Formats: sequence, C-alpha cells, structure tokens
Amino acid sequence: MLGQTWQGRQWLKGIDPTLASQMVQIGHQDFYIFEPAKLADGTVVMPVCWFTQSLGSASQAQQKLWAEVWWLQPVSTDEGHRGYVVHEYDMVEVPIHSFLLSMPQLVQTFASDNLPDPRDIIGASNYMLSIL
Repeated sequence: MLGQTWQGRQWLKGIDPTLASQMVQIGHQDFYIFEPAKLADGTVVMPVCWFTQSLGSASQAQQKLWAEVWWLQPVSTDEGHRGYVVHEYDMVEVPIHSFLLSMPQLVQTFASDNLPDPRDIIGASNYMLSIL
C-alpha cells in the first residue's frame, strides 16, 4: 500500500513500460504503447504507458485512465521524405478520452489529413534544442 502520492509517481516512473499494460481499448479501437496515435486536437503522439489517477475527494474519488505520451513532430527530409521525429524528452500526461485514432485508423486517414505516414519514424530526440 502506498502511504504518499509521490510513492505512486516514483513507481510509475521506475517500472519498465513493457512490463505494464501494453494496450487499452477505447470504444472499438485498441491503443498500444509505442504505436503512434492521434488525439482529438490533431496532435500525433506515442503512448509510453497507461495509468489510473484518482480524481475528486477521498470519499468520492473516481479512477480515470491516463497515458504518458511522447510528442511526434511531422518532418520532411531534404530528399522530400516525410515522417516523424519522436520527442522522448517531451513526456506529457493525456487523459484517455483525448485519444481519437489508433494506429490502424491513423494509417487509413493520414493522407486525407495531410500528415506523414505514422509508420515512418525518421528518428528520436531525447533532448530539447534551444532556439536562439
């Protein structure tokens, strides 16, 4: 049993994501960790882990499902190849109700949304570039 909320955060940060829940189902779609997904606001992200968070007072707390995600930046190479760079430094928490399209649906709609193919991951960045 956890005595303090910070203990839960430490556990969340310390567990290997491949040992935790790999997938959540939202409606009729299955969302997997380490697969691109589209949020309702149009942002493309890569879920890294799923977790529950208690919201509300202790007597009326509700468990809500959330995801920690990496932001995916659409890019084009000098040769005209389009894809994504995964920003591993930019981990954010997103409520599960924000997810719109899982990988299979994103693959079907990326062209009509003028997005790069989500199967084309060009690279990863694990540090933030400072722009002067």
